[in-house]
Order: sequence, then C-alpha cells, then structure tokens
Amino acid sequence: MKKLEKKIKLLGIDYDAKIFNNLRTIFALLLFLYLIFTVKTGYIIAPIIAIIFYILCEVIVIDVPLRKKNLEVEREGIDYISALLLNLKSGKNIKTSIKNSSRVIKGDLSKNFLKVLDDIKIGLTMEEALDDLGQRIPSIYLQNIIIDLKENTKYGTKIVDSIEWQLDAMEEHYEDIIIGKKKMLPIKLCLNTILCLAVMIVLLLYYIK
Repeated sequence: MKKLEKKIKLLGIDYDAKIFNNLRTIFALLLFLYLIFTVKTGYIIAPIIAIIFYILCEVIVIDVPLRKKNLEVEREGIDYISALLLNLKSGKNIKTSIKNSSRVIKGDLSKNFLKVLDDIKIGLTMEEALDDLGQRIPSIYLQNIIIDLKENTKYGTKIVDSIEWQLDAMEEHYEDIIIGKKKMLPIKLCLNTILCLAVMIVLLLYYIK
C-alpha cells in the first residue's frame, strides 16, 4: 500500500490509495463472479482474468502515466538543472539559484521548485521543503539532485560536481528513451498495418459468405 501511495503522490493526482485499491479489488471480484457463472470453463479462466485485471488497473491508471510524466519531467529537467547549475557555479545560494532558474525556464518542474520557496515563506526549513519536493518528482536523477541540495543545506558540502554528473546521466537516459521510441516506430506502424489488413480480410470474408 505504501508503494502505491508513493506512486500516486509522484503522479500528482489527488486520490486515496486505499479507495483505488478497494475499487479495483471489487471490480476484479465482480469480473471473477461474472465469468464463473456465465462461462463454461469459468472456474479455469475466471481467476486468471481477474488477477490480470487487478494488475492491469495499476499499470494503466498509475504506471503508464507515471512513466510519461517522468519523461516529461526529465526533458524539462535537462534545461532547468543546467540553468540551476550555472547559478550555483557562479557562487549563488540555492534560493537565488532556484529563483533565477525559474525565471528563465518555465514549466511544471519550475513550478515545483518555486513551491520550495513558497514553503519556506510559510515556515518550512529549506531541508523540509526540498524533502517535500523530492516526494513529488518521479525522476531518480532529479531526486538525487534534490538530495545533493539538501546535503548542501545541512552540511555545506560541495555539490556542483555531483549535480553535473547527475545531469549528464539524465541527458543520456532521456536520449536513450527517445532513440528507443524512434526504433520502435516502424514496428508499431507495421503492426498497425497488419491489424488493419486482418480486419479488412475478416470483413471481406464475412460479406462474401
């Protein structure tokens, strides 16, 4: 349950994990009972389909949108962290670096970093505000960068080299995903073509009869 709650928070949706879990359990149970009483081999396929439905609910509703959000965050993060890094290298503190970077780079990630400054205004420490930020960002690279910022706030450690390394790793990861998507595009087009042809052949055979 804690893992599901963490995923929902990272996705940024206002939804209770217990309600989601209870709903998919109820629908999986209803599907199980329906197959048991309506299909001859229901006692065999009902549990299999019910389990698949239960798992797919989380994959389709939570995991797939979370992967999409992670990709978008990293795309924006490459520009935002580059700007943040320039400010830190020039000797500016974290607050000023966030403020300056958010003026130049706009988007959801920028808004999330600006919320750190807003949280500090309402009484949170920099460390607490950064900790809350880390719980809203799905990218492991950005989470590591946020940890570096927290370490700097707490102990005054040098973080420029570490952030630069995480930025390079994030850029490489993002490029690998984009290249992978481009490589898969011809296969997807081929599968769609085959599917369309199969549907046309089935319809043709149906009307010939």
